[in-house]
Amino acid sequence: MALVDDLVRQVPPTFLSDTAAFNLVDGEMAAIRRALRAIGTRRNALTPTCRIPTEILGEIFLFYQQASAGPFISECGGGGGGGGNDNRGARLTLKNTVLRWVPGVAHVCRHWRGVALDYPRLWSSVTLGLGREWATRMLTLSKSSPITI
Repeated sequence: MALVDDLVRQVPPTFLSDTAAFNLVDGEMAAIRRALRAIGTRRNALTPTCRIPTEILGEIFLFYQQASAGPFISECGGGGGGGGNDNRGARLTLKNTVLRWVPGVAHVCRHWRGVALDYPRLWSSVTLGLGREWATRMLTLSKSSPITI
């Protein structure tokens, strides 16, 4: 913070518009957010679930994917108390599709997402029912793994 404050103090007000000053501070805030994300990632790497070897974690994800293949998965804490609309829409986008397992694996942390995206067997059952974009993405992620359609 001292860098931006020093710069703002050193530059005469006539040379630095309010917009420019805001842009400097916004840039500093963005840098701090990036630094905090990096620190958070390093902290998460210390957790037991992030220290599981990627090969084993990938197999756990594969098991979860297969267990999720049934016709319906009830949500944790279900029961619907409270009624009304909540902010679950984005999270439930894949709920009633063959990819319903994705949020439970790839939306947990960066490490899990990276492992999931780099584990070809998770993506080898390509579905055409979700459109060309998903099918193409799944083909790409399946790499040289044998696929089923």
